[in-house]
Amino acid sequence: MRKKILFALTIAVIFAVGFMSGCGGCGCNGEPEHYDFHETEDHSEEQTTSTALPSQEDLGVPVYDENLDQSSDYYSETKTDGEVTDAGVDYDTKDDFETVVSFYKGELGEPDEFRQLPNGHYQAWWNLEKDGKSIQVIVTCTDEGTAISILTAKM
Repeated sequence: MRKKILFALTIAVIFAVGFMSGCGGCGCNGEPEHYDFHETEDHSEEQTTSTALPSQEDLGVPVYDENLDQSSDYYSETKTDGEVTDAGVDYDTKDDFETVVSFYKGELGEPDEFRQLPNGHYQAWWNLEKDGKSIQVIVTCTDEGTAISILTAKM
């Protein structure tokens, strides 16, 4: 149940950031699309948090680490029987949306979704399955630059 709540809260934070700030001339464009959220099973678990930016090895995908807003880093992981089963990071960069999306296109290919939020912000989503993990990378245009969220869950 904690995983479901953590996942729902992470998504809520992502959308809240997008709704509260305007597009700010980020120059992003795209079409709105729909997304189906996946639920995870409930297990006995231990959760830890950190403000340090995790590595590619921790998350399973490259981590954009240019012009970071150090005060924005938030990393959380959940362990079951000592093994990391879920991990997530939310952080901001001062780099523009197009720069960050181009980085992830080069690393992960074209996004699975590209949408415009009701406030005019744009988001790009990548949904991957790699090494027995489901991984989501969400890039959101903000007034100050770009918000990045990476979520991993053991399948």
